[in-house]
Amino acid sequence: MRLLLVGAAAYALFLLLERLQLVAVALFVALVFTAVLRPLVDLVARMMPRPLAVLVSLVAAIVAVVGLLVGVGEVVAAESAALGREVRGGLDRIERWLQGPPFHVDAGALSNLQGKLGSYVSGHRGWLVSTAVSSAGRVVEAVTGLALALFCSVFFLHSGERMWDWAQRQLGPRTGATWDRVGRTAWGRSPATPGACWRPAATPSWWESRCSPYGCHSHCR
Repeated sequence: MRLLLVGAAAYALFLLLERLQLVAVALFVALVFTAVLRPLVDLVARMMPRPLAVLVSLVAAIVAVVGLLVGVGEVVAAESAALGREVRGGLDRIERWLQGPPFHVDAGALSNLQGKLGSYVSGHRGWLVSTAVSSAGRVVEAVTGLALALFCSVFFLHSGERMWDWAQRQLGPRTGATWDRVGRTAWGRSPATPGACWRPAATPSWWESRCSPYGCHSHCR
């Protein structure tokens, strides 16, 4: 009977996550942001109030990501002309290959094929536009999810410890204690010794030992 209840609960949770897919993905990304930025926030919080430390860390991370994208974009733009020449040269080589043995395709047939492709694009312009609009909608959805993830990560970075304690109290003393041990161990903090860090054998690095959203920071050595 208990196994059936667990299965039914898991199925109901799956259906809920399917309906709230954007929210679930955004929360997961927010947890990733929290795990990555928490050590930086804890470090900056030694020199300024924590809300300001969260803001400074997020701005620094955004600037770093934007700078990386700009650098990649400049490299791609610098190589775009060469890439265009390579594409045109590749198309010319394909045409010559089709005109030679064993295919012996007539050059006029290739020209007609290009014309047919142009006619197809013109005749299905509405479908292509609707596809582009649908793709734009997905881009907007992705941007919305990213904004939601950043919004949630601000609260996780600033008040993750208090939020976790509140959720633990809602589960009751016994269940809450179990989930507290599971959560803190999964994030790298030992629940048996408050304020101490548990370092997994597979990930003993300085950075990963400080990635807990539950307040494991400067006292960890």
